[in-house]
Amino acid sequence: PNLQFCAPTLMQRALGRVFEIASQPFGDAPSYYAWLRRDYARRRSAMVKALEGAGVKTARSQGGFFLLGDIGDLCGEHGPLGEHWASALRPDEPRDWTFCRALAAQLGIVALPVSPFFGPSLPEDVRTRFVRFCFAKTDATLEEASRRLQTLRAEA
Repeated sequence: PNLQFCAPTLMQRALGRVFEIASQPFGDAPSYYAWLRRDYARRRSAMVKALEGAGVKTARSQGGFFLLGDIGDLCGEHGPLGEHWASALRPDEPRDWTFCRALAAQLGIVALPVSPFFGPSLPEDVRTRFVRFCFAKTDATLEEASRRLQTLRAEA
């Protein structure tokens, strides 16, 4: 109903001005975009440290706001989320979905399953081995997530 083919002229002019301003020095960086890139790199590093400190290996990407975490060793009733594993389990559903529900129930941390991104030709243990963690969060949220994730290591 409100789909536009192109941005109106005034929006184009405003965006041009935004790009001009963003290319100027910002904080201690040569531009807003350089500052933003550095800030998100810092957040990503904090999330990597938190996940790997909790025993979740990460696959480091070169872009985006998510890290892939290898949960293969953390799944099942005898894993660190065992307290909530059985109640999170659904028949015929991939283990990454169960892991995400159990993690949310036990630690209040939401991760996203990755299995929907893989085709059926890959073995199930590969398709269901990863979940996504978002690091586009405030420092306070990342610090609290890190604190909560450390309990995975303690419970393992």
